[in-house]
Amino acid sequence: MPRNTVWSARVTERLMINCTVETKTNCWNNIAVSWCKIDMKNECIYLTHSTHTSTEWRTISESKKLFFLIFWKISLQDSGLYRCEIQSPVHTMSHNINVTVTDYNAVSTETITEGSPVTPVTDITNTHLSSEKWLYVIYFSVFVVALILAVPLMCRGLKKFLEDEDTMTTVIYEEAEKFSVQD
Repeated sequence: MPRNTVWSARVTERLMINCTVETKTNCWNNIAVSWCKIDMKNECIYLTHSTHTSTEWRTISESKKLFFLIFWKISLQDSGLYRCEIQSPVHTMSHNINVTVTDYNAVSTETITEGSPVTPVTDITNTHLSSEKWLYVIYFSVFVVALILAVPLMCRGLKKFLEDEDTMTTVIYEEAEKFSVQD
């Protein structure tokens, strides 16, 4: 994981942070990896699976995989520093990963690196909209559908109106000519 990585999320969202693990293709069975949170004493407290968090592997290539820590409904207490740690075959720790949890609507995922930029893997499959925003989305969708259906009807009505107006003008003009000739 790049140095100074910061992940931000809103309360109750799902957040996935990742750690890249590389090894020889025949060594995956011997790898033991876990996540820990750094406490106030700078000690790494290992996380256990719960209804709140879990871990998941995703294969990138035969020699590279991503190890995710998933917060199902992140809370303010989840803010802090995390590390991905390989216990075996050789003990290795990632850099600290800063997780920031907010209770307002601003949310971003950013990586600040020394050197070339690296974009972390993010998960946007579980974004939440408030009920008020859903109502706006539904009302706007209904308005757009109604507009799409109404435009052809209005065009037909306008076309018919213009045709009728031309007919009425012609009739009135012809009748006016008849009266002019007779007078």
